[in-house]
Amino acid sequence: MNNEPRWLWSLTAATLVPTCLPTIYFSVLALASPYPNSSAVLLIAIVAFIVSLVHVILFGIPGLLLLSKMRQFTGWSICLLGFLAGCLPMGLWSWPLKSSLHGASESHWDGEKIVSSMADGIPTLVGWISYVEGVMWMGAMGAVSGLVFWVVWNKSGSSSRREEH
Repeated sequence: MNNEPRWLWSLTAATLVPTCLPTIYFSVLALASPYPNSSAVLLIAIVAFIVSLVHVILFGIPGLLLLSKMRQFTGWSICLLGFLAGCLPMGLWSWPLKSSLHGASESHWDGEKIVSSMADGIPTLVGWISYVEGVMWMGAMGAVSGLVFWVVWNKSGSSSRREEH
């Protein structure tokens, strides 16, 4: 059986879903802001798309090749790979202790009031919860992308098997 079309469809789906999910998510957030700005929304969409595409290229594709080589190409392992590809870069990039040397303080709007997420360079409980929520959200988008890859991979494989018989 020739796996090239199968890989092509699966990789296309696995590339478009993780790049489109964050793009749509962050665009909707920007549009829902009190002062939506079309050029800001477009910029946010472009940046989200590029960052997501880089995650797929740097982590997703090499991870899939590694899973295939290790003969661990299962739905669960691909979802876990997607989760890790989504949350690890976000976790490193948004690590709250990187500002601790500067004695920084940070606050943000939680939907009801301004809350302190960092005081004198030390994350507060709100800061840690916000950090974990952000990392898990990106991991969830990655896991969904892995699931989409797996579904497309299985569907394209089953249709190829039907055509051979």
